[in-house]
This record gives sequence, structure tokens and C-alpha cells, in this order.
Amino acid sequence: KKLAVMGCHHSMILSTDDFIDPTKFDVSDGKIETIHFCALGKSVRHYYNFLFGALFPLLEYHLTTGKYVFKIGSDIGPFKKIIYQMPFQICEISSPEILGISSGQQQASTNISDDRILPQNKILLQGYDSFGFPEYFDDSVKKLPKQSLHNIITYLSQYVPCYLTSISQPSIILVKRMVDTAASSYQFSGSQRRTIRNHNDLVDALAYRFGTKFVSMTFENVSLYYQIHMFTSLKVVIAQHGAALSNIVFMTNTNAQVIEILPPCGRSSGRFKNLAAYCNLNYVEVLQEENDGNVDIETIVNLTERAMME
Repeated sequence: KKLAVMGCHHSMILSTDDFIDPTKFDVSDGKIETIHFCALGKSVRHYYNFLFGALFPLLEYHLTTGKYVFKIGSDIGPFKKIIYQMPFQICEISSPEILGISSGQQQASTNISDDRILPQNKILLQGYDSFGFPEYFDDSVKKLPKQSLHNIITYLSQYVPCYLTSISQPSIILVKRMVDTAASSYQFSGSQRRTIRNHNDLVDALAYRFGTKFVSMTFENVSLYYQIHMFTSLKVVIAQHGAALSNIVFMTNTNAQVIEILPPCGRSSGRFKNLAAYCNLNYVEVLQEENDGNVDIETIVNLTERAMME
């Protein structure tokens, strides 16, 4: 499989073969575990819920137990390519399987323990809070431990291909949304999509003010490693409400700023504001009057300038 990488200053094709070496795995013991995800009732076919309901629990389980050969028994929709990029072996991603387990097993703790091991070598991984209102304020919903998140980011950063690490990392990114297609990985819900009508004018204004420190790019259908590489160094990310903002979880820069452009359809959820607070990131929202309307360019440029000075 080939993955397109598109940016303002560069374009390349990445192959999933570049990320793992299948020959290093020994499956002779036959201990292949089938992984199922319980994502708090959320669909892991959405990128945000996929991270907290599937990918992060699986990586935590891998790092905690040392196990590295899995089958995936849950429907993860368009994110098979991300799972296949991980530094462990996925033997198969099957169609959704009915487990026939009790409600008590479905609510199994995310701590590594025997209650997560189901009959016939099946493992149920409980999803973490995805920070959507009101779960963020519910103490009964388990948060991803910050140490686990740190371990996951450190671990994945070791597998970023060398030809990605040679790409210069901008300080400011404006996320560009792609036109809705049936193959779009970051589809919000059904056919509901948002755009910034004066996006090109915003790009010109930011590029004029910040020069090479700034880049506008899309993150749909690109390698997770590429996204990690781009976000870890960011000082400012500007994006309309959408799944690409999930990547702020990879931002490690001190005093980094999240500027979320909020159209009417995104105001019922405090998801990314809550996520920014969890990640100790500065957050500010800029309201957009229509889902596909213009934004206040001067306000965004001024907020970005202020963040760059901190």
C-alpha cells in the first residue's frame, strides 16, 4: 500500500513497508491474540475515537506486556493502514466478531489484568475517555494516563523513518480540510463537512507575516508517523473543528497554542478544548458564523503572533 504525503512545500509517497520489518517477528509459538476494542460506545471508524478507543489502548497493551503479534477482531473502518504501520505484527484484521461476553466483561478495566483475557485467546481492550462533553467531567470515565501517553509518543517517535526526520518542521500549521469523498478518513458524521471559504486568503496572510515558519497542509490519508513528526515541534496549530485536531495530543512544545475555528456545527462539543487542557496546551477558539463561511483573518493572525511571542 502507498500513502500520499501532501504539504505546502513537499509531496512524497510513503510505503507501509518502510515502517516495520516483518522478518523480525517469531510466531512459531502460535500465541496470536485476537484484540477487540470497547470504545465507550463510540465508533472507532472516526479518527479521534480510533486513537483513544483503539490505537492508544493497543499500544499501551503492547508496551506493558511485550506482546507483539495480534489479530484485530473489531471494525476499525479506514484505519487499517495505521494499524499496519505499527512496530508490531498484525496477522489479520477480520470482520467484526460477536463475542457473546457479559456486560461485566465489556466494562473490563484498562489496567493490565486477567479480567481482560477472554476465552480462546481473545483480549478486550477498554477505550479511554475521548474528552467529549460531558465525559470529561465524569470521574467514572477513565483517562489515558499521561505517563502512558508519554511512553507511546516516545515509542512511536523512534520509528519515524529517517527521510521524514530530515523534513524541516514548521512552527505554525494551518490545517486544510479536503473536499468530502467516500474515501475520506476524517469524515465527521455522515455527509456533514466544514470548510473555510477564505482559506486561501488566510494562508496568504499567515505566510506574509511568518514566512517559512508557517505551512498550510492537509493530514487526511497520510502516515501517522508523518503527523507525529509534524506536530511534536509545533508552536501553533490553527484548524477548523474536525478530526485533524486530534493530533494536538502529539504536541510537546512548551506553551504551544491551539487555535480552533468553531463553526455552528462544532459548538456543542468541548472535545478539543478539553483535550488541550489534558495535554497542558493553551487553547483559544475563533467563532465562524457559518459551517462553510469566512473567518476573521486579522484575529487569527494576531492570536498566532501573540502565541509566537510567548
